[in-house]
Amino acid sequence: MTSASAVNSKTLGARRLRQDIMSQQEGRLRERLRRSSRLREKQISALDFLADNLVTIPGSDASEQRLILTQLVDGVSDIFEFSACGIMWVNANRMFELYDVAPQGCENRIHGELARLRETGALVRVLQSNKPALKESSVDGEWLVYHPIRSDDSVLGLMVGVLPDQGMIDGVLLKLFEVILRNTADRLYAEASADAVAETPVFHIEHNDIERYGSRLKFVSDLDRLTGIANRENFLHHLEVLINADDAGPIAVITLDFEAFGCVNDTFGYATGNEILLSATQRLQEQLADEALLSNIVADSHGVHIARVGEDEFGLAIELADNVHDEDLLAVAQILLDELAKTYSLSEGEVTVSGNAGISRFPRDGSESGALLIQTVRARMAARREGVNRGALYTADMAGAGADDNLLRARELSDGLKGSQLDTWFQPRINLHSGKIIGAEALVRWRHPQQGLLLPADFMPLAESSGLVADLGECVLRDACRLIAQADDAGFDEFQVSINLSARQLQDEGLVGNFKAIMDTHNASADRIEFEIAEVCVAENLARVKTVLCELAEIGFRISIDDFGKGATSLAALRSLPVSLLKIDQTFIQGLQKDRANRAIINALVAMGRDLDVKILAEGVESDEQLSDIRELGCDQVQGFFLARPSGPGSFSDLMDEWRSVATAIN
Repeated sequence: MTSASAVNSKTLGARRLRQDIMSQQEGRLRERLRRSSRLREKQISALDFLADNLVTIPGSDASEQRLILTQLVDGVSDIFEFSACGIMWVNANRMFELYDVAPQGCENRIHGELARLRETGALVRVLQSNKPALKESSVDGEWLVYHPIRSDDSVLGLMVGVLPDQGMIDGVLLKLFEVILRNTADRLYAEASADAVAETPVFHIEHNDIERYGSRLKFVSDLDRLTGIANRENFLHHLEVLINADDAGPIAVITLDFEAFGCVNDTFGYATGNEILLSATQRLQEQLADEALLSNIVADSHGVHIARVGEDEFGLAIELADNVHDEDLLAVAQILLDELAKTYSLSEGEVTVSGNAGISRFPRDGSESGALLIQTVRARMAARREGVNRGALYTADMAGAGADDNLLRARELSDGLKGSQLDTWFQPRINLHSGKIIGAEALVRWRHPQQGLLLPADFMPLAESSGLVADLGECVLRDACRLIAQADDAGFDEFQVSINLSARQLQDEGLVGNFKAIMDTHNASADRIEFEIAEVCVAENLARVKTVLCELAEIGFRISIDDFGKGATSLAALRSLPVSLLKIDQTFIQGLQKDRANRAIINALVAMGRDLDVKILAEGVESDEQLSDIRELGCDQVQGFFLARPSGPGSFSDLMDEWRSVATAIN
């Protein structure tokens, strides 16, 4: 390229760069002008609204006062183009009650933002300053505008709006926002008019008491931050008020919870868990708003109080009409459970979770709010023992010192499940013919915060009696699906995981459906999972076991009989089951060198397996001699401490690193 051409090219490039810069500057200028024009329009609308409502004489009746606040919410929301707007009002208990919102349905958003403001200390500062404040919201890119409604040294209420964009407001509009709210406070300041708005004696928070009472505001301490409904403290307080009222009538307390919710958080993350809780809250609110559901049991239309009383627990306090039967309450609880059990369509896909319900009644079951709530937990545990998606009423035989101890221990286990204290460990299963690892058995360990690592024998009876074994089983299945996916990535596309099923789980009507939903969620093949059933369970209830195992096998799950040889199951009974593997009980393996009869028994069990055309696994192998004997006797697979102890929790690659010595032991 000649020097002249190079100069021309450089000049052309510089010209294009200047044009791009000018174009960008022009675009920004046009945007500023557009915003300036839009802000000017808002300023004019705000001035018009102020002129129309510049009245300093309080209204004469309650309806006029309520109209003032309704017009305020609607007008300010339109003028400032808030995506959500709400007004809170201070009541006699020094609590802010949500009075009105725009648009309807944004209550949870307003409550959540206010709770966040209180935690950061911004709320108290704005109450003290009596000036509008602009702060980033909990949603990226959105901003909050908030201002107290007050006159002199008394706080009457608070208004908050959500702006989709900070550029939608300027200093002039903020000042107009302040003037509008101060004018509203003047219109409402007379104590009689303020009382009329709230319909209860209003306590004006004095300037010097803002710090003192700020922590007691309802949207701060008494509402659940995530869902916006009442929290446990609020619920118990409300229940106490109902119980101690001079005209107290019958009350029902109902609590509902989710099964294995901690596993949902572990699998999909806490954001997905929060989505489920928000959707569940909305479903419950919609059901409770349906007059047909409660018309026959509630004393009046305002007689239902809903709260989130635990991580995955909801509570209802219902002021009952006269002559409400227990069956009516069970029917309501079942409708709510069925609603909560419907599939949740979330950002991570579709998720299904079921739960249980417990019910107690005042005054029949007690007269103290905390006791009534605990009684619903006892009833819920009784319902869980019968299966998922069931409700139960509290009965006196659920109480007592032993029951309290069991309840405490069950609560610890439930908290452990939700807090990811229970881990799934894995012990490899080896093909005796090839010496290769072909799968693993899933085993549970509890990292108890005080007692250390607990084995299944220490807590499985409790899981069985409390009904938590269903939650536990679903968590283990999810962990197994994750391990299988990792095995596939490592090239082990035939790796299987075996999971124990208890007698209690086999009684659960929702077991098969729940397991299938988990497999669908993980996009996992059912033939990679094998469920182990103890032979004694087969002998005790063959009809039920056969039904469940056939349903599982129809989906594609593999079935094995554990502790084979200890029960009294006939060959004919075993033939009727879709079994693919028999696990010889370890007591026979460990007695091989001590008693020649054990060799004969194992020989007979292997022969029975051959007759059934199934594989034979010897479990509990703890020595080289035992390994040699079971190979000689014709077993197909082996498992035991001599080859590898249970390991975990960890990734598939971590486990395989720990099990590398297995091939050496086999060969």
